[in-house]
Amino acid sequence: MFRDALIGYRESLNQRAVSRYDVMAVFLPLLLLVLAEFLLFSASRDANISGTTNVVLVHAINIAICIIVPIVFKLDNSIYQVYSLISVLRILSIGMPNFGGITLDWAILVYLAMIPVLLFALMDERFSFTMEPGEFPFRKLGKQMAMHYRSLTDSVSQITIGVVGGSVLGLIGYLLIGMPETVSGLSVGDLIKAALVLILVVALVEELLFRRMLLKRVARRFGPAMAVLVTAFVFAIMHSGYVSLPIMAFMFLTGLVLGTVYVLTGRLAIVVPMHGMMLLTMTALYPFIF
Repeated sequence: MFRDALIGYRESLNQRAVSRYDVMAVFLPLLLLVLAEFLLFSASRDANISGTTNVVLVHAINIAICIIVPIVFKLDNSIYQVYSLISVLRILSIGMPNFGGITLDWAILVYLAMIPVLLFALMDERFSFTMEPGEFPFRKLGKQMAMHYRSLTDSVSQITIGVVGGSVLGLIGYLLIGMPETVSGLSVGDLIKAALVLILVVALVEELLFRRMLLKRVARRFGPAMAVLVTAFVFAIMHSGYVSLPIMAFMFLTGLVLGTVYVLTGRLAIVVPMHGMMLLTMTALYPFIF
C-alpha cells in the first residue's frame, strides 16, 4: 500500500504546477501566524496580559488578508480559508476568561464554537447535492450524512489502531516533557468527561482543521511531504500558549506522525482517536499512574 501511495504522489508531483500565488497562499499567512504566536509566547512567559492585545491584532490582520487577497487577485481561497479559521480559533482561546489555565471547561467553550464553522467550511467538499427544481435539497444531504456515519461506525479496527497509537504517543510525551494536568482526580466521571472533551471535541476540531483541511489543501499544490511539514509546523506553533519549547517540539513531531498517518490512510477515524488518546493519556491518565 505504501509503495502504491508513493508512486501516486510522485506522479501527482510531476503533474502539479506551482505558481508564486500558491507560495504566497501558504507562506504569507504562515509568517503572520509565526509573528502572532511569538508575541503570545512572550506575553504568556512574562505574564503580560495586556500583551495579548497585539496577538489578537496580528491574528485579525491575518484574517483580513486571508479574505481580501483571494478576492483582489481572484485566487482560490481554500488555503487562505484554513489560515483564517486558525486565527479565529486563537482569538477565541484568548477571549476565554481562564485562558491562563488549560482546563476542560476552557476547551469546551473554545472548541465547541468551532465545530459548526468547520462543518460549514467543509460542506461543499463533503456533500455533493444539487438544488433541483421541485426537490427538497436537504434530503440528499441527510443521505450523505448517514453514509458518512455508517463509514465511521464500520471503522472499528482503524479506531482501535488510533487509540493504541495515541496511547504510545502520550506515554512518550509524558516521559519526555510532561504536560499540564486537565483533571483533578482519577474517578470514572473525571476520565469520561476528559475522554469526551479531548477526543470528541478538541481532537476532532484540530484534526478537521489541521489534517483534513490544511494538509489536504496544501498537498494539492505542493505534494504530501511539504503539506505534512507545513501542517506540523503550524500545529506546533499554535501550542505556544504552553510557553514551552520542548512541548512545541514534541507537538511538531506529533504533527509529523499524525500527518503521515493521514496521508497514507486518508482516515480521520485513525488520526482523531490517536490525537485524542495522546492528550487523554498524557494530561489525565499517566500523571496519576506514574
